[in-house]
Amino acid sequence: MASHPAPRCSPLRFWRTLACLGTLVLTGSLQAQQPAAPARPLDSLTGENVWQTTADQFQQHFAQTGLQWLSEKRDQARFFGPGLSLWQGRLPVTEALINFSPEGQPTRISLSIFNRGDSNSEFMTREKFEALIEAHRATIGQQLGVPSTERGKDKTTTAAAKAPSVTKDSLTANLKREENGDVLIANVPMVDQGPKGYCAVATAERVFKYYGIPVDQHEMAQVADSSSDGGTSPAKMYEALNKLEGRLRVRVRVIENWDYKTFMDMVGDYNKEAKRADKREVSAAPRDGTIYIDEIYGAMDGEVLKTSRIGRDRSGFGKFQRSITGLIDQGIPVMWGVMLGLLPEPEIPQAAGGHMRLIIGYNLKTNEFLYTDSWGAEHALKRMPIPNAYTMTTGIYYMEPMK
Repeated sequence: MASHPAPRCSPLRFWRTLACLGTLVLTGSLQAQQPAAPARPLDSLTGENVWQTTADQFQQHFAQTGLQWLSEKRDQARFFGPGLSLWQGRLPVTEALINFSPEGQPTRISLSIFNRGDSNSEFMTREKFEALIEAHRATIGQQLGVPSTERGKDKTTTAAAKAPSVTKDSLTANLKREENGDVLIANVPMVDQGPKGYCAVATAERVFKYYGIPVDQHEMAQVADSSSDGGTSPAKMYEALNKLEGRLRVRVRVIENWDYKTFMDMVGDYNKEAKRADKREVSAAPRDGTIYIDEIYGAMDGEVLKTSRIGRDRSGFGKFQRSITGLIDQGIPVMWGVMLGLLPEPEIPQAAGGHMRLIIGYNLKTNEFLYTDSWGAEHALKRMPIPNAYTMTTGIYYMEPMK
């Protein structure tokens, strides 16, 4: 999530998978010219026996195609990046997701043929986009010998079909309380946003899937107007989630949101502490009427900011901790907006700037929050001291089922 200027199968079964699950995600733009990538054919996904393979067989068969498992449970696999295609290269594929049953067999295949987050929008016009849709539609219809179905007219995508499959009272069954003090929400699905700025919509997708609602990050990106490099602003993300409240039967709540006055007060407190610690103060003066939040945060010393935020706002720090632990105790994951680069975090793909992640647990013995990033299985569970977490926080949101 980037910060923003402020205050400014059988063939028939396979086709049904494409049509009903929205895998023809043509929400993007024309790919910029790139050097030819090595071919990575996915033709085997359309075979009759793909639904009878085991996870081990799937791994062996696609080992050279760049298969990635999104969780240690191996309940979802992913292909991503250049060179993917179907039918001897006739249909390019940007991303493929394969869901597996607890018994280890494929149950659903979702193909993203084109999407805004992984494509370059510079040269795409409406006419070119519609022509691209028709070309892909013709290719798919010719290969499978069945007509396409408009997803928007599919009765399975009604609000009732996408209502949560869990109730608020049932969520505590997902809590694990370990002897070491960990209180952790288990079973939060992993989503890999890839290299694009989709952290906010990918985080939302994970919460929706945790509640049993089949919404994906590309759908969310369309509603929230996310871009590949610019990400999603907190305001637009909150607005998008509010639009979906009634349809998806969830309540969207804000614990902390970006606020101009609060931000300026924080800068003032920081400068007082920086002066006391003989560190450089920062300027929040606008340029051409715009305040560049990333630049202000980038000029701050993380330790000075931690001292100023906690030392000058003990009640705010206490509320932050109580609010999050209270939600975790209810089995509700917390959508956590942060500013990276303030404090050391080794081995993360994004070194600085706005980001969104999920808090899924806590440990009061070690004074840590347990969290997860939407960057794949290796980022499924991490830990951070609660004071550090408070220091880098830019927003706190959560969703809960209405029933």
